[in-house]
Amino acid sequence: MEIFIIGLIFFELFELSWQKGRNFRDYIQNLLYYYDKSVILFISFHPSFYFLIFSQMFFNNFSFLASSITIIKALDIIFKLSLLYKIKTNKDLGIYKILIEENRPIHPLLKCFGIVLYPIIFYFAYFS
Repeated sequence: MEIFIIGLIFFELFELSWQKGRNFRDYIQNLLYYYDKSVILFISFHPSFYFLIFSQMFFNNFSFLASSITIIKALDIIFKLSLLYKIKTNKDLGIYKILIEENRPIHPLLKCFGIVLYPIIFYFAYFS
């Protein structure tokens, strides 16, 4: 059972490695690099999302916590796709335009948010 938590941490580390960036502009540029290659490639570079869907089916657990993690990951991907689409089509970015133009730094703890939060919720959803 611990292998599932280790797997989720591994997938989150993978996502963290390709989404790296010291500031918001670097982060967006890394996302755009894969988005420009292919939207399918961009979506496939989120293995923790597929792992969470697999875990729900494997354990036949569709509880609130288990479903919440999957929904949060799906909304994360949808938000990124929406933001990248707006950038590519020169649509209004709203508040995110300020973050990109001012090149705001991203706090290191914010980067590791998923590595800590998702395994904890995963543990409570499946093993408690």
